[in-house]
Amino acid sequence: MPLIFVPSTPFQLLGSLIGACGIAVTLLSQIQMGDSWRIRVDQKETTALITHGIYARSRNPIYFGICLFWVGVCITFPHILLWACAFVCWICIEVIVRKIVSVRSSHLAFSKLPR
Repeated sequence: MPLIFVPSTPFQLLGSLIGACGIAVTLLSQIQMGDSWRIRVDQKETTALITHGIYARSRNPIYFGICLFWVGVCITFPHILLWACAFVCWICIEVIVRKIVSVRSSHLAFSKLPR
């Protein structure tokens, strides 16, 4: 399958810059998270809520960086399969964020019950 259209060089450079910014945001977010970084939600493990740096501006900057990366890739290489991959990535991020919010909400509600 060919590209949907052939972007001009400035357009490709813009896409590459956006993609690189996405990678930088993701890495910076992971670094600033420090010891609070984890892959899954463990009810027994508690870590500090990060509210400084990039986390003062966004609650999920890692996911924002990933989406920014995919926008850059889709601008640089406008192919329908890449756009489909970006869409699937976006859907997965939506599901993950909603699951995390659900677990946190139920955990907070449980912790507020009288004992």
